Amino acid sequence: MPIPEADPSRLFAVGRLFGVPVPERWRVLEVGCGAGGHLVPLSARHPDDVWVGFDRATLPIQQARGLADKLGAPVTLQQLDLLDAPDALSRAELPEAYDLIIAHGVYSWVPDAAREALWRLLARWLAPGGMAYLSVNCLPGWGLRGTLGGMLRFVAGDGPPDEQIGRARAFVNLLAELVPASDPYGAWLRREQRLVAQQGDSWVFHDLLAPTNEPVWLHEMVARAATHGLQYVGDAKLTAMLPDRLPAEAQARIASLGGSQVQQEQLLDFVVARSFRRVLLCRDDLPLSRDLGTDALRGMWARGQLVGEGKGRFRSLEGDELSTESPLLQDIFGELVRRRPGSVAIDELVARAPDDAARVRQNLLLAASRGLLELRVRGDGLVGAPGVRPVAEGVAAVLAAQGEVPSALGQRVRLDELGIRLLPLLDGTRDVATLVRTLIDDGFHLQQRGAGAVTPDALRGWLEVEVPQRLRSMARAGLLVG
Repeated sequence: MPIPEADPSRLFAVGRLFGVPVPERWRVLEVGCGAGGHLVPLSARHPDDVWVGFDRATLPIQQARGLADKLGAPVTLQQLDLLDAPDALSRAELPEAYDLIIAHGVYSWVPDAAREALWRLLARWLAPGGMAYLSVNCLPGWGLRGTLGGMLRFVAGDGPPDEQIGRARAFVNLLAELVPASDPYGAWLRREQRLVAQQGDSWVFHDLLAPTNEPVWLHEMVARAATHGLQYVGDAKLTAMLPDRLPAEAQARIASLGGSQVQQEQLLDFVVARSFRRVLLCRDDLPLSRDLGTDALRGMWARGQLVGEGKGRFRSLEGDELSTESPLLQDIFGELVRRRPGSVAIDELVARAPDDAARVRQNLLLAASRGLLELRVRGDGLVGAPGVRPVAEGVAAVLAAQGEVPSALGQRVRLDELGIRLLPLLDGTRDVATLVRTLIDDGFHLQQRGAGAVTPDALRGWLEVEVPQRLRSMARAGLLVG
């Protein structure tokens, strides 16, 4: 499955803010790559970079290789146990070091011997200016959730995963019904019930039902990294590092306690009861900067994570609000809204006001720290609206027949029959009228509930309305380029 927060373009952008160099050509290693849902589409989209992944399980690696063959993706996939990986990666045709090592859903979910092997792997294979991404369940937030996981493992018992997941989901709902909402425990259960309902089966099985799930304190993980010659860069989500979402008084009181970056973030975790982190590490001899200077934005790209709410008012996709009376900033943030989900070159935005470049960059950096935009080191070619002759993103077009495709935004997008038939036709040679005619000529038909297929004239009329709507939806889902 795609992991949007582990996209190298995004991770290298965060690292650059703190002084980590960005390589021109990426060498990326994914630990525990599974069936290749994250690594393989990335390698297909960036064929000039170097991509390597391994997993201990036979079937997922076979599936990953099948996906790579289908996409023509230039990726090396190995069946390999993490315990053996620090030494077994030594092969002549593989890189001598990696600019980015991704371990998503690994660290908290393996025994300590495997965690130690992961540390040795990072110490051996991380390039001098490279970064490692490790997602972890963290304390204090995972403390209670881990307790829920223990209850669910007891109830789920043994058997096929789908049956375990079904029993776990049913018991969460039962718990929420049995404990009154007025009880603090009941209120917490209802919050967890909503979370479980929102998450897919893979999360329930991997996180709540996993027999090994070791949450960590941030400061302890950073200390352990130091014993392997590694230092903390930051969190892959800037909003997790900064207290900007807290009331001003709370921010001031946390700041008054002083301490290092790690200590301040640990205090913030205490306040918000954080349960999950995306930790970025680099070698301890790489000089880092904590100033968050705007010069780092030169040459970067910004993807808006906001919508317009009226003149001068914007809202992030997570609900945070931004308002500005500046016509210049209204224009710049409005452009990000118009181009979403496509990314915009920051230099292009700055060029709108060359005499006010410093203020533009400062506001863009502030917006990034509050989750209103996402920084990237490469453009993605996505468009916010379909052109006259739309073009499908390559990976999505090839995989359309599966009925579910990984978008360039790192999300799964489900397609119905019309989407499955329409997406491969978007090669830049057909306008809407031609698309409608091609669908009809290719035998696309529409069933009326209980009444069979619609008439040819009704089908044409329906397609003439529905195809433009689908194209707009596809653009918003990150499936169209231009």
